[in-house]
Amino acid sequence: MHTMHIMTLFPASRLMTFLRCNLAALLVGLMVVALPVATQSPQRASAAPMTGFTQVTVGTSFTCALKSDQTVWCWGYGGFGQLGNGATANSRTPVQVTGLSGVTQISTGYGHVCAVISDGTIRCWGWNVNQMLGNGTTTSSSTPISVSGITTATEIRAGAWQNCVLLANQTLTCWGGGTGGFRGDSNQTNASTKTSPTGISGVTMLSDAHG
Repeated sequence: MHTMHIMTLFPASRLMTFLRCNLAALLVGLMVVALPVATQSPQRASAAPMTGFTQVTVGTSFTCALKSDQTVWCWGYGGFGQLGNGATANSRTPVQVTGLSGVTQISTGYGHVCAVISDGTIRCWGWNVNQMLGNGTTTSSSTPISVSGITTATEIRAGAWQNCVLLANQTLTCWGGGTGGFRGDSNQTNASTKTSPTGISGVTMLSDAHG
């Protein structure tokens, strides 16, 4: 297929007349286009700045942060109860997690959150479809609940469907979703029972992995 180009030749005098007649309209058009842009400058949020946070962790459509006073605050999507304030409503501003103090570290999964307490115990809240809250049920919770059987935790990492905790003796214990062998043992079923990944010892730190 060939493209046809048509070009008309104007005498110099007619070209200058055309430009003079249309220049004013062109300028007015540019001003009309520019004016709405000028009135749509970004507006700075008027909310007070959030200060005093020592750790921030991001889940799926929500965020939680640990403050220097060892309390936890969350905001964003709350449909699974993952904001931890006893409700399942969304919040555009940070809300304090109910009944939680002495927290040293937090980690978020797909729709749940877990926190290490200074006494070595773990509290979790939010979605519990794969028993991520570690209390023997699949019932979600909008407030923190104690994870059974853990008293020497030093660090936790929440995956999308499971959790692993580093204990004081440098071993790991994991629970929650087992599909794909995420917990590091031979059992690929979901379980709130804590199991240790096979052949792992001398652990000094954990890494986030939302798989």
